[in-house]
Amino acid sequence: MKIKRLLILASMALIGFSACTKDSDDDNTTTPQQFPQELLIDGTRYELTEGFVLSYGQSSFHQGTNLDLNVVTSGISVSFDASGSPDTATGSGYIFYLEMYSPDSTFISPGTYTIDTAGSGNLFTISSGATFTYGIANEVEYGFINGSVEVTSSNGVSTFVGTFTAQGGKEVKFSYQKALAVIDDN
Repeated sequence: MKIKRLLILASMALIGFSACTKDSDDDNTTTPQQFPQELLIDGTRYELTEGFVLSYGQSSFHQGTNLDLNVVTSGISVSFDASGSPDTATGSGYIFYLEMYSPDSTFISPGTYTIDTAGSGNLFTISSGATFTYGIANEVEYGFINGSVEVTSSNGVSTFVGTFTAQGGKEVKFSYQKALAVIDDN
């Protein structure tokens, strides 16, 4: 009887297996729904949801435009005021933040942005970056001491893929893809 059950299970598995079609490996395009919207902190995955860019404009002490990428994990909801600026956040989770210097003032230009601990404000640098808990007792911040993010853009959709080392040696990775609003905050 045991053998008969195993044969039936094996037959069902073979039928299920043969009914599957091969996925196409030739299509390298992704959509925001397929792209991994995630923050990984020492291997623990958190889903990234809402994101926006704050523009602090240009000044004499840095090159290009100071654009700050802000992305939150699921569990946090950001409210915007009538002018479209972030007003409040509710819930709990992680906030991911990068202060970047872009040659363009209306979006984060494609390229590789690298942590610059000296804060020189040169193009394609990140003067500060961190991920921190929000809405949780004993909030924790992991400031980045090195790392980089690759930014690409297609049809108004920006793609970010980065790896950072935070204070204390924590490894932080993230990938995010979205058409981001740039909000003037200067």
